Amino acid sequence: MKRKPQNSAAFFENNSWYHRTKILQDDGSIKYSKKGGFATSEEANKSYRRHEDEFKKAYRDYHLAHQINTEVTLKDYLMYWFEEIFSQRIETTTRMVGAYAVYDLILPNIEYDIKVRFTNAEYLDALLERVAKVSASAGNKGREILNMAMKEAVIGGYIKTNPVTGTK
Repeated sequence: MKRKPQNSAAFFENNSWYHRTKILQDDGSIKYSKKGGFATSEEANKSYRRHEDEFKKAYRDYHLAHQINTEVTLKDYLMYWFEEIFSQRIETTTRMVGAYAVYDLILPNIEYDIKVRFTNAEYLDALLERVAKVSASAGNKGREILNMAMKEAVIGGYIKTNPVTGTK
């Protein structure tokens, strides 16, 4: 039996040396595999280091190209969220109610459009107070929609925490 050298990425299997590989897929996910057929552990380790370097470069390039724009404004984010995320997973009647909440209640009441990353509970409390003046249920519907949008903003990496949870 062949011995694996200390601090080696190589392993012996089926009469040849192998190493693990990581391949970055087009969607940003990582596919794990192995590459073999090497005569020595040194050859496998050399191949491993080359593959690792290629993977790291591809990973960096991908994340630079797909970096999230943290400079997006709240208005722009809400419109993006409603059209591209929320509307894709709901029925037509729910979309109509959501469109009313976003386009007729929330967006017209945003006095000072700030960046999503600067949105906080105080800002949203003031916004929801203006929205609540429209009707008895407008404030609650506005808060519900903002909460869903901000949950997605956390998932998408635009913000670290959902500020709606701190609103009145």
